[in-house]
Amino acid sequence: MIIKNKRRMNTMTIKDSQAFMFLRNMNKKASLAFPILLLFLVIIALCILSLFTMVSYTNNFEDTVYSANAVSKANQARMQFDHSLGIVFHEASKDFIFSQGKKVFIENFKKELLEYKTETGNFSFKGFEGIESQLVDKNIELTPEKIVLKLKLSLKSGEVVDSRYTIIDYNYEKQFQKVFK
Repeated sequence: MIIKNKRRMNTMTIKDSQAFMFLRNMNKKASLAFPILLLFLVIIALCILSLFTMVSYTNNFEDTVYSANAVSKANQARMQFDHSLGIVFHEASKDFIFSQGKKVFIENFKKELLEYKTETGNFSFKGFEGIESQLVDKNIELTPEKIVLKLKLSLKSGEVVDSRYTIIDYNYEKQFQKVFK
C-alpha cells in the first residue's frame, strides 16, 4: 500500500499538471509584481515632487524679455539723466576751490539739485531721489588738483511689451570729475 501511494504521488493526471503549471506561472508573475509595484510608487512620488516644485517656484518667477525699443528708451533716459547730473556737478563745482573743503561742495551740489525739484517736492528725474543720501565725504575725493564725485545710480523705466508691463532697472556707477586750473 505504501508503494501504491508513492506511485500515485509521482503519477499526475492531466488536470493535476495543468494546476501545477498554473501555480508555477502564478509564482513567476508574483515575483514580477513587487518590482512593478515599486516602479509605480516611484513614478507617483516623482510626479508629486515635480508638481510641488513647479508650484513653489512659480511664486518667485522672473521673466527676461528682450525688447530693443525698451532698452533704447532706458539708454536714452540714462543719457538725459547723466547729462542733467553732469550739469548739476559742473554748476556746483564752477566757483569751488580746494581750500573750501568737501562740506561747501556738498552744499553747493544740494543747492543745484534743488533746481530739479518740482512744486510737489519731487525731482523731475526719478533717479535724483537717491543722490542726496550719497553726498557724503567717502564718495568725494578732493585733492589740490581735482575733485571727484562717485555715485551709485539707479534708474527704472517701464513699458508695455507683448501686452505685459516690462520694468527695466538700470543700476550703474558714475564718476564726475573736475580738474582745478
